Amino acid sequence: MVDARWALKTTRRFKRLQVDTIKAIKLPAIALIQGETPRNAQELAAAQTLALTEYKLTLKAAPPLLYNWRNFAYTDGSVLANASEGQPGIGAAVYIPSWPARQRQSTTIPISCIHNNDPVDLSCFNTISRAELSAIHVAVEEGHKILSAATDIINIATDSLGSMHAISKAINRPQDVQEHRHRHLLESIAKQIEATPAVVHIWKVK
Repeated sequence: MVDARWALKTTRRFKRLQVDTIKAIKLPAIALIQGETPRNAQELAAAQTLALTEYKLTLKAAPPLLYNWRNFAYTDGSVLANASEGQPGIGAAVYIPSWPARQRQSTTIPISCIHNNDPVDLSCFNTISRAELSAIHVAVEEGHKILSAATDIINIATDSLGSMHAISKAINRPQDVQEHRHRHLLESIAKQIEATPAVVHIWKVK
């Protein structure tokens, strides 16, 4: 049990302490400007700038990027809100950023999600998965023309983990996608990857 007299005495002692009105960040040389304590807001701001500069000098340089973000094809697909005839509409695109060092301009490719072997009725096929797969399908084709010329590697970035799993099944266990609603599209992607002389990497991004 806490002694009431001790608690009262301690509380009073803390109340008598001077309130710190300057909340200085913990960086080197923050408290002093040429050996003097900051006397106003301007001097404090100058001390913070000086301290931050000195602190940055002590940091190690950032390591080089493991992968060049310019050597990627970025894909995305979505369901369109302005669908017609009561059917859900879908859209997809591929974006390849510019690379001035290789004299390459940025490229945005709008994609038609219709496949040659599609059934007549697409009411149950217009899904977000189909849009994502269609974007990856075009990225493999266009990546071979644009990206692999630089490094013999096609890097494709997608936010669809489900599409990645489906493509992996179509390549490694094709029997597992025989009843998949997008089987023709998955088989086309698998054949395209197999026929591409470059190495294809598909990366999951947010």
